[in-house]
Amino acid sequence: MFNSRFFNRSIKKYRALVLLIGIFLALNVVLLVFSFFATRYFTNHALIIDATARQGVLVQQMSKNLMDTDLYLAEALAANPTADGRVATAALPQEVLYRISEIKQYRDQFQQALQTLQNGGQIHMPNGTSAHIGSDLSQDPKMRGYIDKLDTYWTPYLGLLDNYLQDIGAGYLNAQTSNYLVEYTRLYNQALLTEAGHLTEVLHEKIAKETTTWERFQLFGIVLAFALFGLIVFGALRRLAESDELLEIANREMGEIMSSVREGLFLLDKEFSIGHEYSARLEEILGQKDIGGKNFLDVISGLVPESDLETTRIFVEQLYSDWVVEDLIEDLNPLHRIAFVPEGETVPKYLDFKFFRVTNNGTIERVLVNVVDSTETVMLQSSLEAQKEQEKRELEMLNTILNTDGMVLDNFIRVSKERLEEINTVLKSPETGQMELKSKVNYIGRGIHSIKGEASALHLNRMVDICETVEDTLTLLRRQSSLSGQDFLGMVVLLEDLYRLVDILDNYSERLNRSQGNQDKRLKEKLLANAPASVQFAHAQSLHLQRFVADIAERSGKKVSLLVQGFDRENGVTGKQWQAVQDIAMQILRNAVIHGIETPDVRQARKKSEIGRLKLSISEDKDKKHLVLVAEDDGNGIDFDAIRAKAVANGQYTEEQAANLSKNQLLVLMLGDGFSTVEEAGEDAGKGVGMGIIKETVHQMGGKMNIATAKHQYTRFSIKFPKAKP
Repeated sequence: MFNSRFFNRSIKKYRALVLLIGIFLALNVVLLVFSFFATRYFTNHALIIDATARQGVLVQQMSKNLMDTDLYLAEALAANPTADGRVATAALPQEVLYRISEIKQYRDQFQQALQTLQNGGQIHMPNGTSAHIGSDLSQDPKMRGYIDKLDTYWTPYLGLLDNYLQDIGAGYLNAQTSNYLVEYTRLYNQALLTEAGHLTEVLHEKIAKETTTWERFQLFGIVLAFALFGLIVFGALRRLAESDELLEIANREMGEIMSSVREGLFLLDKEFSIGHEYSARLEEILGQKDIGGKNFLDVISGLVPESDLETTRIFVEQLYSDWVVEDLIEDLNPLHRIAFVPEGETVPKYLDFKFFRVTNNGTIERVLVNVVDSTETVMLQSSLEAQKEQEKRELEMLNTILNTDGMVLDNFIRVSKERLEEINTVLKSPETGQMELKSKVNYIGRGIHSIKGEASALHLNRMVDICETVEDTLTLLRRQSSLSGQDFLGMVVLLEDLYRLVDILDNYSERLNRSQGNQDKRLKEKLLANAPASVQFAHAQSLHLQRFVADIAERSGKKVSLLVQGFDRENGVTGKQWQAVQDIAMQILRNAVIHGIETPDVRQARKKSEIGRLKLSISEDKDKKHLVLVAEDDGNGIDFDAIRAKAVANGQYTEEQAANLSKNQLLVLMLGDGFSTVEEAGEDAGKGVGMGIIKETVHQMGGKMNIATAKHQYTRFSIKFPKAKP
């Protein structure tokens, strides 16, 4: 869009300079136009001079041809005399006839030129050019006098030429006519030449005078043009000096601004070239020197991934598109916040890039880029978030303490510490063999999975998240073909976080216990001893399992009821055995809800109650030496086809081999570490660790496990283990 305001302001500012330039241009136009017409005028007069000079040449050529023809005529009559002095043109040689035709041409050309000189008009030259003779020239007194004299000599001469050519037209050449013509030529040839020469001289004098006049005018114009040019240059230099001074002041002020701003500022063109003027902080922020003129994408290539470079290129190109609204694509900025570790440093640096269009008269000229080092802001924000997270964890733990039976909570803290110590010991072990390292992965996985299950039951979400992160790491390690001790280093930090959370939980629990007194001290000591657990503790564990099952059912969108039997009386289970029983019970109950119990709509379709039924019982065996833990559900039953499909997907068996596996073989697969039929792992399933915990715990207790199942009817785990010796 045309900016009339800016134009009018500029015209007013440079009015005198514009006026001088206008006069200078007008003068040059006048000089050029005058020069054009003068050139045409003098060219025309030069042609007229050529025409007058040619009149003399024509007289000479006619005289020569007449004399040559007369000489041949005399020789012909001397050789063959005739009574009338005539020679037939048919008897004339070709050369004589050619000269006679030239005489006619010369006569016509002379006559046409003379008439034009007398009356004005166009005079044509033999070479095709023509000149215009105006009335001012033909009526010039001096010119007219010479033209009249030339005509006086030419008129009789023309009559003789006409008679001569008339005889030739009649077919003969008359000696008498020829003699008269030759005689006249001898008498007036010089006079004709003289008058023609006078005409040429008059024209030369006229052109000389006019040339002098033109040269004076041209000299005056050139002097005036140089004077105007000098004024223009002086005015322009003065204006430039003033502008330079203002520009220097502006540059100095801009330099002061650019050197004092804390952000990195620079302009970016369509070719992604960085402008040569940018803020002093930019080099420090980007950690690069002399970036002016460099490609922006090359400058940030070491700061962002390759995919972000391509996204940045597309984003900047969109900023130059008139069809794209700047505010609408601001949220798509791929460099809104980037993080990188500068060379030679270990602490990450955070930068924020903002892009703004620079327009001129509605046209997008460039893009202004603002770069801010937001490292301190991010660190402060991270600190605040960490503080909030810490407060959230503490509130979560306080809520857990207040809503959990003290004995269950203390047992969880004690067992979690023991398991973390065991995991830490395993991590420190120096095994290097692949089998030992694989066993280490499985052992750690079982311990972490147990902690996660109990933490989930207590709603310790932060602890569950950390455990899932560890499990994800272990899943990746299981898939590796080769392991080394270095692969376990990343879990150390996560274990420290778990230690810290357990310590915080323990600290709050101790404070609460001190405020409540020491009424449970004797009971806790009994739990740690190798003596039967109290009915109170068993009942607390029963309620704990009830809540645990209810939470899993809610997360999975199912309806479940749990019936617990045998946990409310003395049954010979020691404190240590209670922990093993709890580990087994939690894993079986979790699998029952996730894998066994169907969703309400499926259960209705199978003519079952919407509410799935779980039963967990512990009782004394008939031999009085063993205890039997039974966990049963009325759900889907074990899906052996799913186990076969997963075995094939894991590459353990081919489809043909899997089809021939017995149910016992499939159960062995199901109890293996890392085996799960769940497609996507979550908080409650998919890690393939739970069944391994059951198998390993039963083995440690010296027990035996029996599994019974029927499709779409039930699944029952029966675990028989010896009583603890008194």
